[in-house]
Amino acid sequence: MKKKSAEERKTVHAVIESIEEGIAILETDDRTQYEVPKSRLPEACHTGHHLQVEIEDGVVVSSAMDEEATTNAKVKVEAMMSRLRRGDHLKNRK
Repeated sequence: MKKKSAEERKTVHAVIESIEEGIAILETDDRTQYEVPKSRLPEACHTGHHLQVEIEDGVVVSSAMDEEATTNAKVKVEAMMSRLRRGDHLKNRK
């Protein structure tokens, strides 16, 4: 039996970009997208959640929620929205 090399099997960070008709679109940090049945993802995940996914031969074979990355992204978006609501982006315009 052939042993899998590091190139054939890897773990990467991904974000759930969308879920439609039971299919989730995951996008990795290198912008690669994967279609995965929602049923194969952690039960509590939704669009915008961050995952650690294991990829083997170009296919997502497992995934786990990345709670820390999801929380960090939510905090960052909330801070950006707060700055927009305050009009901070308009204060330094010339």
